Amino acid sequence: MKTPAEVDLTREALFTFLWDSLDKIAAFVAFVYFANYFSTSSFGTAYTLIGISLILGSAPNAIAIAIRKRISEDTSDYERFFTFGAIFIVGYAALCGAAVFWLGSVTELPFEPLAVAGIAHLLGRTFLFHVERIFDGVGSTGTAAGLDFADGLLTAVLRFLFILGFGMGAAGLIYSAALSGLLVGLTAYLRRFEIPTQPPRWSTFDDVRNFSGWSLLSRLGNEILENSVVVLPGLLFSPTLASYIKSAKNLIEPARIPVRSVIESIFVQVSASIERGNNPVQAIQNGVDVAILFATPLTAGALVLGDEVMVTVYGAQYADSGYILAAVAAAFVFQALTKILTSSLAGSNYPDLVAKSSILTTAVAVPLFAVTLTLDWESLFLYCLVGSHALRSVISLYYLNTSVASVTDLSWRFIGHQLVASTVMAVMVWVLLRETAISSWMSLLFIVGAGAASYGLVLLTISKEGRRIANTVLKRLNVP
Repeated sequence: MKTPAEVDLTREALFTFLWDSLDKIAAFVAFVYFANYFSTSSFGTAYTLIGISLILGSAPNAIAIAIRKRISEDTSDYERFFTFGAIFIVGYAALCGAAVFWLGSVTELPFEPLAVAGIAHLLGRTFLFHVERIFDGVGSTGTAAGLDFADGLLTAVLRFLFILGFGMGAAGLIYSAALSGLLVGLTAYLRRFEIPTQPPRWSTFDDVRNFSGWSLLSRLGNEILENSVVVLPGLLFSPTLASYIKSAKNLIEPARIPVRSVIESIFVQVSASIERGNNPVQAIQNGVDVAILFATPLTAGALVLGDEVMVTVYGAQYADSGYILAAVAAAFVFQALTKILTSSLAGSNYPDLVAKSSILTTAVAVPLFAVTLTLDWESLFLYCLVGSHALRSVISLYYLNTSVASVTDLSWRFIGHQLVASTVMAVMVWVLLRETAISSWMSLLFIVGAGAASYGLVLLTISKEGRRIANTVLKRLNVP
C-alpha cells in the first residue's frame, strides 16, 4: 500500500472533484423532487431531526478524524483503527438510543415518532463517515469522494422506494440515508481491505485519544454551528424557515465541490510535509486558491436572482425566500475558506487550534441565533449566520499565521480576481434579468449558464492562476 507521501494528490483531488460533481447532481435531483413533494412544514421537521442526528454524531466523527490522522502517519495499522472506530460507533448509537427512549418515557419529546429513525440515521451516517476517513488516511481521497457519490445515488433510490413505494412519509427521508450509509460503507471497506480480524490494542486507544480530545471539541463545534441554522429555526421559529434554509443550502452544493476536492488531499499533504520537516505553505496556497472558486459567483448570483431561483426550483411555497439563499451563500464564502485553513491546521498537528476556533465561534454564534429566533428577528438571525462564519475565518487565519505559515507567504490575488469576475457576472445577469422573464427551468438555466460562462471567461482572461488551474484539469482529463 502506498504511503500518503507517495500518492498522486493532484490525481486524487481531480477524482474527488468528478465524484463530488456526480454526487451533488444525484442528491440535488432527489432533494428538489421531495422538497416539492412535501409541505415546507413536513420537510423542515424531517431535516430538523436529521440536524439533531448530525450534531449527536460529533463524537464518533471526531474519533474518525483522529483515526484518519494516525493512519496518514502510518498506513500499516489501519485494521485496528477501523475496528476501534466501528466498535465505538455501535456502542455510542446504542447509548444514544437508550437515552432517547428513557427521555421519551419521562417527558414529551419533539418529533418523538421519528426518534427511532433518528438513531438509525446516527448509526448509518457515522459509519460511512468513519470508512471514508479510513480511505482518506491512506491517501485515497478520490475513492472517499466516490463513496459519497454511491451513497448519494443509493439514498436517492431508497427515498423514492420508501416514500413513494412504501408510503413511509417524512420518515423515509431519514431511513433511506441511514440504510445507504451502512450498505455503502460496509461494501466499500470489505472490497478494498480484508475482513477485520485484529482487535484494537490499548495503544490504539491511546493514539486516538491523544488526537481526538481536541478533535471531539472541534467536531462538536462544527456540527452545532453547521446544523443549528436548521435545527434552531425548526425548534424555535417554524419548520418552514428550517425548510427554506435547508433548501437554500442544497442550492449552494456546487460551491462545495472545489473545497471537497482538495480539503482531504491538503490535510494529507500538509501532514506528510510536516512529518518530513518541509514547509507546507504551497499545499495551503493551493487550497486557498480554490476555496471560494464557485462560492463567490453563487453569492453574486443569489443577490441578483435569488427569488426566481427558489420559486423555479422548489415551487410557489418558496416565494420571497431569495434573501435566505443570498445569506446562506454569503456565509458559505467564509465557511469554505475556513475549511481550508482548519484542514491545514489539523494536518500540521494543531487540533487544539482547530477546536479553539470552532468552540469560540460556536459559543458566540449559537446564543445569538437562539435569541434572534426567539424574538422573531429573522433578518438579524441571517446577519448573525454570515457574521459567525466570517468570525471563524478570522480566528483560523490568525492561528494559521502564528503557528504554521505566515499570511504574508500566501497570495490572495487569485481570490481578488474571483471577486472581480463575480461582479462582472452579477451585472450581466442583472441586465439579462431585465430583458428575460424567468418562467421555466429553461429560462433559468439560460441565465445561469450565461452568468457562469461570463464568470469563467473573465477569470481566465484576467488571472494567470485561473489559466494554470484550467490547464492542469484539462491535462489530467487528457484533453489536448
